[in-house]
Amino acid sequence: MKPTHAVRQYHPLVILFYLTISLGWLLLAQTSSRPLVLATGSAPDAALTVCGNGCQFSSLQAAINAAASNDTILLMDPLLTEPFVTVNKSVTIQGGNGNAILQAGTTPANGSSRVLTISGPVTVSLADLTLRYGQADQGGGIQIDPSATLIGQRIWVTENTASGDPLQGGGIRNQGTLFLYDSHIVANTLKSSTMATGAGLYGDNGSETYLNNTVVNENLSISIQNQVRGSGIHMDGSLTAINCQVSQNHAWGQAGTNLGLGLFVTGEAALSNCEIDNNYNDANSNTPARGGGIFVYGDVSLFRTVVSGHQIGNGGGIVAYWNSSVLTMTESRVTGNRALGNGGGMQIDDGATVHTYRSTFDNNSAAGDGGAIEVKDGVLFFNDSLIDTGISTSQGGGIFVDAAGAAYLSNSTLARNSASDSGGGIYMVAGGNVGLFSVTASENRADSNGDGTGQGGAIYRGGTAGILLLSNSLIYGNDDESPFPYIINAPDCFGVVQSTGYNLVGTRGSNLANPSSPPCQIPDDNNQFGLDPLLGT
Repeated sequence: MKPTHAVRQYHPLVILFYLTISLGWLLLAQTSSRPLVLATGSAPDAALTVCGNGCQFSSLQAAINAAASNDTILLMDPLLTEPFVTVNKSVTIQGGNGNAILQAGTTPANGSSRVLTISGPVTVSLADLTLRYGQADQGGGIQIDPSATLIGQRIWVTENTASGDPLQGGGIRNQGTLFLYDSHIVANTLKSSTMATGAGLYGDNGSETYLNNTVVNENLSISIQNQVRGSGIHMDGSLTAINCQVSQNHAWGQAGTNLGLGLFVTGEAALSNCEIDNNYNDANSNTPARGGGIFVYGDVSLFRTVVSGHQIGNGGGIVAYWNSSVLTMTESRVTGNRALGNGGGMQIDDGATVHTYRSTFDNNSAAGDGGAIEVKDGVLFFNDSLIDTGISTSQGGGIFVDAAGAAYLSNSTLARNSASDSGGGIYMVAGGNVGLFSVTASENRADSNGDGTGQGGAIYRGGTAGILLLSNSLIYGNDDESPFPYIINAPDCFGVVQSTGYNLVGTRGSNLANPSSPPCQIPDDNNQFGLDPLLGT
């Protein structure tokens, strides 16, 4: 059962986060020229300094213990090795002479604790720091306790490891509130004998995470006896990310199915101007995977976000799953993904709902059904959007709609999609439902391998159960590449089509066995056949 999420009372800093976005990040621009506390160089009189020689403190923990609320602590040396650091006061910790490294061990293998624990009802600021070589059961780099807030600017969380059961957060585990600006969560590792969740970043139920211009790359999740969820980010709380990259995170599992190799969401996530790309299942993994880029098991919105370059079992780019899950895509793109099973760009399953607006699915492919999208069990509302060059070596080059699925397309285009079998543009299984409203379907191909088994260059309907409705649409210039002599040739559509009229269909096709019963059974009323719509002129 999906966990229940409490109603959140958002942290006051959330208001500041959105104001900085709407004002063109003026606050961030100021802090870029004037860091969170001070410019690099010698420390001002008010700051506490930490270094090997000549500073007030030789230990960061000693400086924290001595600090008053809102004090600034500067790490003056470029490298400080110090395990078991707990920050339980509202202070700022910053590299005093550019970026400083704080590490819990001298190598990735010999860290004796996590790097930082943020504890208590405090607000802690970090700037110009690299946090590395932490080892803990959860939160190898940073642990943020439920009542704590961390604000990080220009920080790297890298080469940390979490290994325990249950296992969460190789780089960062956030139970409170996290703001990251211009930061990197890179090359952290999660090792578990049970489920491994969030090698880069894990956000607990009730947590809030805000990322701006932040990279989550090359993190590794390993589950010895179970599955991986979210090698890059696993979010049970809420996530807001702007100008982010989640890339080349990978999973190694031994049982079950690895899910959401880039991002796994059971809570809420809103991504804007992000790139989710090239996350992958390790070649030695004994488990298949679903959702190479994103696995939606909650509420997710994508704005001007690209999901690309994944090759996975099902749902190459995205999987939307569970009957209360909603994915909303606006001005976004899913491109260059491949499924070894079904749903090259996206798979919709278990009653999930997906809305697209002004979005594009292009150059996705599947060895099974649904080169671009498989609607296995759920609903797709496809608005003002494009499916281009989807390829299926089975059925449904653009969209495959199963018996428990429904797809409603409005003001959208299906172009240059192909299926080795039937339904170059759309394949609808008996019992499914498809509605095309002001849709253009052109240059789609069925039977692309020419073996004579496929029909319906643009649309194929199997059986008579369910509804296939066409309204004010253009179905023209598609192809059924079955070789001559063929019994049935159905370039534009195959099966019974309901119509509200005002459609232009190139041809009903031909049936040599029964010439009076063409394969595309669409009524004459208020429809036009055989007219050239002069596409592209």
